[in-house]
Amino acid sequence: MEGRKKNIALFPAHPSQIWILKQIADELSEFANIHWVLRDKDICLELADHLGIEYTTFTKASKGIFGNGVELVRNIKKILTYGRKNEIALWISTYGAAHIGSALSRKKSLVFIDDDIDVVPFSAWTSLPFANIIIATEVTRLGRFSSKAIRFKGNLELIYLHPKRFTPDNTIYDDLGIDKDEPYAIIRLSALTAHHDVGKKGIADDVLEQAVSLISDRMRLFITSEKPLTGKFEQFRMPIPPHRIHHALAFAEFFFGDSQTMTSEAAVLGTPAFRISDFVGEISYVEELQNDGLAFGYKPYEDQRFLADLKRILNDECFKREYETKYIKFMNDLKDPVPFFIEPVIRMLD
Repeated sequence: MEGRKKNIALFPAHPSQIWILKQIADELSEFANIHWVLRDKDICLELADHLGIEYTTFTKASKGIFGNGVELVRNIKKILTYGRKNEIALWISTYGAAHIGSALSRKKSLVFIDDDIDVVPFSAWTSLPFANIIIATEVTRLGRFSSKAIRFKGNLELIYLHPKRFTPDNTIYDDLGIDKDEPYAIIRLSALTAHHDVGKKGIADDVLEQAVSLISDRMRLFITSEKPLTGKFEQFRMPIPPHRIHHALAFAEFFFGDSQTMTSEAAVLGTPAFRISDFVGEISYVEELQNDGLAFGYKPYEDQRFLADLKRILNDECFKREYETKYIKFMNDLKDPVPFFIEPVIRMLD
């Protein structure tokens, strides 16, 4: 690329996408000027502040289909104004407003996606038809939009958790207040308030109570939750800031939750990941982790099977060794996903 650097706008729609796009921004800063635009959603602003990202906030994230629709329209207008004022040549996002706005302003856009389009139809149909290029995992169902896709084998979480870019920090034991030889497990409870979560169930309170009892009898337990914890679970609340969670996941004996993203994060870090969710069997990239033996999924009505498996692995000394063998094979079969992302962006800026 020659001449003056062009301007790229990054618009993450979820905290995990900030981690993804931070790595991409670091790679692209040599070729382009980076602009960050955020929605005030979950811990997005807190995480961006911690990472030293300078950003513009557009809107506070809405809830429900109607609220998301209204917010989408508002953000399309903001994108048109922001893009024109800052001469944005390319938008990178999963959020539909970025792609509709870029199409209306006759600019380019790139979308990255790991959820299948039938699982997140609102997000898919407001972004994929308008994007120039789609970066997707090898297994993600894209339907009619597959012709636009550049695919890679692996998970989006490897963009920021690949061993080339992430080294677990064992001072996390100090943050957790435990000795470095003390085993622990992590439980994650999702709020399930996104538009695609409507009608979906995760971990029921009675299953959580039984799991907590089983785990805490054997090792230390920490719970991170998007929703309020009742009094009996409050004692297990994880005492670290959100940006340290990946270090905690890396050293945990295992992970249990109803978050698709954190299930994938744990698995690609080599931590056995157990998930109870209505989404089990529906999301291709997580199912691929299960096929590789790195993640284990249960529908909410399969809670007794999960509890039986939990009891078994807590008493199985061979489980961890067998898991490590599967994890090594998984990592050896993968390629670093970052070049699949960077190379098309550079071509789009030429």
